[in-house]
Amino acid sequence: MNDLFQSISELDEIYQDYPAFSAAKTQINRAMQLHLKTGLAEHLLITGESGTGKSTLVKLISQKYPPHSTPESDVLPVLAIKIPSEATIGGTAELMLRALGIERPTGNNTNKTHQIITLIKRCKVLMVMLDEAQHILDKGGERTHYQVADWLKSLMDAVNVPFILLGLPRSRTLLAINGQLRRRFMRQLNLQITDHGSLPLHRVCLELFDGLLRSQQIRLTEQDWDDLGMRLVYASNGTIAYLKRLAIDTVTLAYESQSELVTQEMLTMAFMARIWVDCPAALNPFSRSFCGRALTQPGEPYAPEAIPTPSRRRKAA
Repeated sequence: MNDLFQSISELDEIYQDYPAFSAAKTQINRAMQLHLKTGLAEHLLITGESGTGKSTLVKLISQKYPPHSTPESDVLPVLAIKIPSEATIGGTAELMLRALGIERPTGNNTNKTHQIITLIKRCKVLMVMLDEAQHILDKGGERTHYQVADWLKSLMDAVNVPFILLGLPRSRTLLAINGQLRRRFMRQLNLQITDHGSLPLHRVCLELFDGLLRSQQIRLTEQDWDDLGMRLVYASNGTIAYLKRLAIDTVTLAYESQSELVTQEMLTMAFMARIWVDCPAALNPFSRSFCGRALTQPGEPYAPEAIPTPSRRRKAA
């Protein structure tokens, strides 16, 4: 079983460099190099559904430009944080200060912002990456969102380094609320698996999934590849995270049956084990009785995310 555990660990660590992900990574590195060579700050908004690799991008860029020390100071090339749920200016500022080495931030928002600006310059931060940007929209109404966006815009201007915002597609609403912020994020990318060159979406999903299995010396049995590709699209909603979940359970079933070949029955079981436990046969993409539609209705795995209703502002006592 040690081999199985190693395979699961390896699969969990693998990231699939699909075209949109690769393009986003290239644009982030370009922004970094542009700033290093010219001092210009080019900002980028990257959106995508859950599981498309936004947090992986943050991890990869942070690893490429790791913290280090010089005789003069500690250097933090990439300041990366996850914006908390129902984010406020003060809460976001505190997270940034903790990432910059201040364990117990104090003071009002103005003081905290001044500390952030000072420390970003002192730590020679070259890029700020803010993940889960949609959380800015979870608290308050449009006025609150505008204020947070205005604070962010002012911070960007003060430190003059590239800012990378990453979040769910509704993060774009933030830019619609504040025109000055929108002008700073003219470059936008959406992470999703799409047709690539001569390969349609279902063949791209098939190649990605097959690559995950082959990395563990597991192969798919010969079958109608176009049909299997379409089933994978329905099963994963075209996202890397769900393809990986399927691959992990599929490899587990292959190990348990001591087989190097994956059958459709294994895929049927993997979908139920990893994605939808109570799935009826007609809605299991790998079942022979599958109805052949997207699983996006209420109660199904890929139903559209419910957007939080902004809380009402309390009247001052």
